Amino acid sequence: VLVVVLPLNPETTGMLNLNVLKQLPRGASVINCGRGQQLVQEDLLELLDSGHLRHATLDVTDPEPLPAWSPLWSHPRVRLSPHIAGRMDTRSSAKVLVDNWARIRQGEPPSNSVDHANV
Repeated sequence: VLVVVLPLNPETTGMLNLNVLKQLPRGASVINCGRGQQLVQEDLLELLDSGHLRHATLDVTDPEPLPAWSPLWSHPRVRLSPHIAGRMDTRSSAKVLVDNWARIRQGEPPSNSVDHANV
């Protein structure tokens, strides 16, 4: 799985193109939470249709909002989300941070930890 969370700049614009994506192993998936302009959508669709890529989850598109005529809406191997990956409630996030800091200082594991041995 390739997860993209990069900022948009001249170096990242269009970087997810056919040449880059076809280097992923056959059956790989792509998740883009960065910026829509980083992905060449036609190249993604070509690799999905050929079976090289198994799935794509896109939280961002170009343009945004995605036009009704875009083939991404109906593609069976594409899941779209409404560009909400980066939103958070700062009050609840601050509470979790403070609570976890206190847990760590008391020698306890932080809440919401991932047990990598069971993943």
